Amino acid sequence: GDLATGTNLPEEIRGQLLTCRFKSRAIIRYQFTGDGAGFSADVLPPLISSKHPNFRPVDCKIGPDGAVYVADWYNPIINHAKHNFRDPRRDKDHGRIWRITAKGRPLVPKPRLAYEPLPNLLEHLKSPQAWTRHQARLTLSELEPDPVSEALSKWVDQLDRRDPEHDHHLVEAMWACQNVERPSEKILKLVLASKDGNARSAGARVLRYWHEDLSDPVSILAKAASDPFPRTRMEAVLSAGFVPRAEAFPAALSALDHPRDKFIDMALPQTVMALEKYWRPALEEGKLSFAKPAHREYAEKAAGIGFSKRLDAYLRSRSPTLSETTLITDRLVIDADSRQARMVVDFLVNRELPSEIRIALLEALAHIGLKGKVSLGQRVAPLRRLIQNENAEVASLAIANLGAWRLKGAGKDLLPILLNPEAHPSSRRAASVSLARLPGNEGKKPLLELADKGKPEQLFYAVFGILEGDGEKAAELAAGLLASPINENDPVSLVQAFVGRAGGDKLLASALEGKNIPPATKDKVAEYHRKSGQLSRPLERLFRPTQPKSLSSILLKENRQSLAEDVDRLGDAAHGELVYRRRALACMSCHAIGSVGSKIGPNLVAVGTAADTAYVVEAILEPNKAIAQHYENKLITLEDGSVLMGSIIYQSDKELIIRDSSLGGKERKARMDKVQRIKPMPSLMPAGLADQLATRTEFLDLAKFVSVLGKPGPYANDESPVIRKWAVASSESAKIPTLEESWKTAYSLVNGNLPDHELGNLKMAFARGFVEVRASGPIQLKLNGTQGLRLWLDDKEIEDLSSAFVLRPGTRRFTFSIDREARNSKGLRVELTSAPASEARFQPKGGT
Repeated sequence: GDLATGTNLPEEIRGQLLTCRFKSRAIIRYQFTGDGAGFSADVLPPLISSKHPNFRPVDCKIGPDGAVYVADWYNPIINHAKHNFRDPRRDKDHGRIWRITAKGRPLVPKPRLAYEPLPNLLEHLKSPQAWTRHQARLTLSELEPDPVSEALSKWVDQLDRRDPEHDHHLVEAMWACQNVERPSEKILKLVLASKDGNARSAGARVLRYWHEDLSDPVSILAKAASDPFPRTRMEAVLSAGFVPRAEAFPAALSALDHPRDKFIDMALPQTVMALEKYWRPALEEGKLSFAKPAHREYAEKAAGIGFSKRLDAYLRSRSPTLSETTLITDRLVIDADSRQARMVVDFLVNRELPSEIRIALLEALAHIGLKGKVSLGQRVAPLRRLIQNENAEVASLAIANLGAWRLKGAGKDLLPILLNPEAHPSSRRAASVSLARLPGNEGKKPLLELADKGKPEQLFYAVFGILEGDGEKAAELAAGLLASPINENDPVSLVQAFVGRAGGDKLLASALEGKNIPPATKDKVAEYHRKSGQLSRPLERLFRPTQPKSLSSILLKENRQSLAEDVDRLGDAAHGELVYRRRALACMSCHAIGSVGSKIGPNLVAVGTAADTAYVVEAILEPNKAIAQHYENKLITLEDGSVLMGSIIYQSDKELIIRDSSLGGKERKARMDKVQRIKPMPSLMPAGLADQLATRTEFLDLAKFVSVLGKPGPYANDESPVIRKWAVASSESAKIPTLEESWKTAYSLVNGNLPDHELGNLKMAFARGFVEVRASGPIQLKLNGTQGLRLWLDDKEIEDLSSAFVLRPGTRRFTFSIDREARNSKGLRVELTSAPASEARFQPKGGT
């Protein structure tokens, strides 16, 4: 791709990023908006798109004449892995270059650069054409560097300060010095003193490359890090990380004296890590100076020094935030002492706190307690006050802490919870595990008694605790339970307990061999596996639902090419989309289509343009045959015997992060020094998916839908600003529901319409979507009809849905009430457009 620049292009697209989508057969435009130290990008309608199957734009550039040149691969096949090398559709001889010009605007004459005198080449640095400036710098780099450097120094002295492009010319001179590898402190300081913040940002970036040739790089860094323009501060912070000196760290901390944003907050930790081997020894030896006490406090915080002071301040704060709490807990779990743990316990039970804060602190306390390095004795007893908390997660974590800290005498609190059929299942499971962790036989004895004499329901919960100490006995008991009707108890939670322990899956599978598992239990566990892919092959086989005839096995016996041809010829993509959205198949639990949906599996937005139908058929029937790169399922065994499972999205020498499919794609971290083994596992997409379909026709429809995603037509990739992720609720009255649990997540169809069947069964429905507004301005709505609709923007009703209204920056809430009878089952499609001459910049929020 390339930035749209130059005088040949219309003003309305200059500065936009042009990029190629070869799968979608389009040249996409992005509009940048300044967002603090960084930018946000909004997708605009394509510059060009085509329905021709061979149009494959792979790159685009602004040419010397100012036109847009597009390299078109011109081939219907674009992926080597999914097509035979001898496929006759491979065109190995043809390709196309397209030139796109603006009507009525003159092309730019090609500049003369070769063999030009040096002064003339320098004047080309003032050209309004980016191509000309770039080529002029390239030509300068082929000359003797010293004369060029001297000429550039004189050239900047002669620049007219009244020229609106003066600062840009200085930047070009600085870049030309880079091209000839002759750093110029004089030119760099002129750039850093420019009026234009973007120019100063460019100078701050160059600092990382020229620091060895500067007389006092640390002072220059400190000044740039305190620049009023946030992007300059961010670039200075990042450049400091390239200067191998302890003093560069305090210089970067000058950015703390100004407002910070998400970009600067990402840059600072990178510099902290990059320079740690320089600044940490100097700090510990008392040899590092800081401009302000706040800078020193930040450094000590990064080094873990003075944590007790920060913890004291946190515990005195009236309304701590979740981000502040996370910073405290991250440090607390590393090396908390008994005093700090006691203070957190007192804070938890003596203060009114939001549930999310309590949950974070209780999780940290449990981690500390399980390490066994700190003893609290009876000082953890006050947590008993939280074991009946109205929030089930708070209550279960408080219960878990009684066991994690081995609180003597806690059995009298825990056993009644395990036995109480009215208690929340998560509390009963936590009580069982905590009983097993109590010292001596205080908790183990009642668990074993329940195993021998307890009711089936009590035995069910006792297994969770017995698993802590005797995996074989727990597996034997669990197998008996799973081979019997479990009634109200959740078989999935029991299976998860074994899957979450090293070797637990093998113990359970061995104990289940030869057992007859009830169909209802198989269905529940198999549905969990379809959503998460968490079962090992032996367990998946044992819980595979018994069917008179397996549709998967029948389809696997068919000729693959003939089956694919039937998909193309007979499949109904519209019905296939409805099949895809069925909860039983769990496709939407793993895959996104475009901007909305889960990130567990690959995004399917343009899968049909990258793979032929035979490959789609194979991927559904045999998911383990070819697993998409970066989505390989891994089993990570930790030193405490617990396991994590999912796809690794980040791994370094210090930590790894996985996307846990059992938790809906939630990210989980593990320290590498705690990882014992990483083992490949089967695909997260389970085999036998087609067995959830009623007929071969449904399979043809499903495969047809997937195979056309991204292709020209009704299932092409559409990046127009349509609200696609919704929270929906229904009611018999016109009053908007206020209870959070009344709202459920729903997604629009590929065409953007939220179908009527997603809106519930009551007379009135409500749909709520969110829009991120980056620049204020009037917008209009494109709706699929206004009948039966009302809209509230945040808490204010919009009276006229056909007129423009103003969006303010921030996250805006759109709540529609829908009279389903008046709309006659039309569903809801909402697209936002800028009003004429509006400067509004917005993007509907997507995600899971």
